Amino acid sequence: MTKRTWSRPRVVTLVLLVGLAGSRPALAAEPRAHDGFFMRASAGLSAGNAKLETSGFGAELKDPALDVNIAVGYTVLPNLAVHGTLWGWGLNDPDVSVSGTVGGTLPNHGIFEMTAFGAGATYYFMPLSAYISSSIGLGAFTGTDQLDGQSNRGLAVDVTAGKEWWVNDDWGAGAAVCYTHASADDKDLGPTGFPSGTLTGNSWGVRFTATFN
Repeated sequence: MTKRTWSRPRVVTLVLLVGLAGSRPALAAEPRAHDGFFMRASAGLSAGNAKLETSGFGAELKDPALDVNIAVGYTVLPNLAVHGTLWGWGLNDPDVSVSGTVGGTLPNHGIFEMTAFGAGATYYFMPLSAYISSSIGLGAFTGTDQLDGQSNRGLAVDVTAGKEWWVNDDWGAGAAVCYTHASADDKDLGPTGFPSGTLTGNSWGVRFTATFN
């Protein structure tokens, strides 16, 4: 099926923080140092998949995904920031395969996404300005059109490792590799009569990052 649009986790509100941070450079205590107010916005592509498993039945959705992560917080120790994090990925018209008591395929038109929010920490290894970051929280799966429905909220984890270069005294830009995992009980995803079970989603990806610190 022809791909026409990409899914986006709902980040409109948090994107406004980019403008706020850029207009207040005094929030960072020292130039080109990881201290003070912290905000990282990142987006990229990942290989995303979700599996639904129940007694005698399984379904898998997979496709390249748009991946987004936004973290906002404060540096509490030298080079160590704690933050609230919003992250997720979305599949557009994913490939769907079915196994078990119902074989074949299912309708796949629509957007299927995982969105999560939680708390995390980022540590920078200086003077390289390389970092590791991890967040844990609650995540849920939602679908539109033929994939309409949603899951309950369950455990979600994001792990990221990256490298940045200073653009000016307060902003850095770079790239990162990431892994996300989420698991939740299904609520009403799929067409009528679609078996409910446990949804597990994983993705590996690359993000481009912009950080104010």
